[in-house]
Amino acid sequence: MAHLVRHPRIHAFDNVEGRFGLESGYEAVRLLGRGGTGQTWLCRRRGTGEEVALKLQQRPLPKHTLDLTYNEVVIQAEVGWGSPHMCTLQEVMLTPTHLAMVLDYEAGGSCAEYVAAQIPKVARLELCVDEERARYMFRQLIAGVEYLHSLHVAHRDIKLDNSLMDGADPARVKLCDFQFAKYWGKPEYARMTTHLGTAVYMAPEVITNRQNHKSYNPVEADVWACGIWLVALLVGAFPFDNRPGVDDRTAEMQILHQEMSAPWHDSKFVRPYIGKLSPGCMDLLDRTLAVDPRRRISLGEISAHPWLAAPLAEPYAGAWEACVAAQRAARERMARLPHDPEAVMARNGRVFALVQEAGRGGDAGTSHERLATLPALPMVDAASMPHVVRVDMRPEAVRARAASARVRSLLDVDPDGEGAEGGEPAAAPAPPPRKFRDTAPGVATKTPPSTPLAGAEDGGSGAAKPSPFATTGGAEGAHAV
Repeated sequence: MAHLVRHPRIHAFDNVEGRFGLESGYEAVRLLGRGGTGQTWLCRRRGTGEEVALKLQQRPLPKHTLDLTYNEVVIQAEVGWGSPHMCTLQEVMLTPTHLAMVLDYEAGGSCAEYVAAQIPKVARLELCVDEERARYMFRQLIAGVEYLHSLHVAHRDIKLDNSLMDGADPARVKLCDFQFAKYWGKPEYARMTTHLGTAVYMAPEVITNRQNHKSYNPVEADVWACGIWLVALLVGAFPFDNRPGVDDRTAEMQILHQEMSAPWHDSKFVRPYIGKLSPGCMDLLDRTLAVDPRRRISLGEISAHPWLAAPLAEPYAGAWEACVAAQRAARERMARLPHDPEAVMARNGRVFALVQEAGRGGDAGTSHERLATLPALPMVDAASMPHVVRVDMRPEAVRARAASARVRSLLDVDPDGEGAEGGEPAAAPAPPPRKFRDTAPGVATKTPPSTPLAGAEDGGSGAAKPSPFATTGGAEGAHAV
């Protein structure tokens, strides 16, 4: 949100009634936030009392959002469980009135809310967040983005609003909102042309793309957004900002003019706080916010930079070690849950059907009847809640089944090795997706071919695997500021 900072736009939400067709299974507690496409509610599961976040979009969904919504669901399902710095998606549901994503509830709220809450607590020219806490939080952001990029996924909307915090202190930071995320496949496909993002976080090459339509590297654009994220966290202001009340195009032009006119630290929005930053922090930001993407620092170089790599003081050192242990545990867990590519394709096909149904007008109550006629799948439930279709998005739902003892003996497979219970086989990801027939104007329709995917351990240069992302190749074309 533009002008988060020293002029926060955080408001208490109206006391509205939380009714969205899930009352038999969930109790609405309170509204957490509103976005461009819907609302997010804190809800409590009836029976267990578990608190979850329900991201809701009212039906019918606009046609231009269908690709984005499908894209968000399937990418978040694939990447969310492999890192402690990703928000996890449990299931997606279609009710007569809404499409709902069930996410883990992060009690700390967004990093944007955290910064806004810090502003009245600090003196006028003091940092909103001290460098030690900022270093701990930024390490987590970079770890999450590195994980995404190792899977050949660019987020393309990194910002404080899309970074959530759990309820711990020090908090764990998690990336959310994957509507604009994109899988790029082979390195030669790591160029994109779609103009999207949030203006104050946009790299210069992304803003100029609106006019010149030149492709840009989304990895480099994500790095720029990480730099803006850190500046806003530290000083409570964006280095490049637009005047309030202008349209999107004008806002971008104002921001681009500032980006091209002077370095970030000469910005009138952050200049008063520069004296509070250490030389190491300044150097990291100078290299991260290089206008020329060819001179911009890489994520690996950010991780190794002396400012970020410096030892943390307690309690941040212990909390960071817990993050590292959680990352190791997540990778081990995912290795024990290899995907069955046919199950993933079937699941994503049903998600496709749910999203397409969510875009239908007319009598939404007939959606359940139409979806109930589709072939039964073990991860799909159309009976437990009235007029609600649920798709389980957890990795267990598409786990590759171990071969029986007889099959293993015939294939001469070691029962403790690859493909058996207890082993750690490589993931068997999904084939490429079907395409929506109704595509918004300006939305790309080319689906990238199934391409090798490097594991999260090797930073994108490991053994080739097929793509795990059954996403639409053209899940682009929306512009959010």
